[in-house]
Amino acid sequence: MIVQGAENPLTNTQIMASQNGGDTWTELTSMPVGGGDGLFRVFVAGNDASTLYAWGGSKFYYSTDFGVTADNKIGNMPTLLGGDPFIIGIMGG
Repeated sequence: MIVQGAENPLTNTQIMASQNGGDTWTELTSMPVGGGDGLFRVFVAGNDASTLYAWGGSKFYYSTDFGVTADNKIGNMPTLLGGDPFIIGIMGG
């Protein structure tokens, strides 16, 4: 289970995960989403519950271990989108 929470959604967004139905939660610090990048989204891959995608503003993260580690997959999007990309959504995986 993945939850996105915030004290202020524009500056202090956090992604939290629970693997026991919400009895305990862990912040996924591998995907830092604060810093004024706006609203983030989290997607759990349909074919593998350990694979997560998190995005919003100019950040795009991919994790294959339920958020323990994550890779920034922004790649060359800033060049393609004119300097400062704003990712709205993803399709596929």
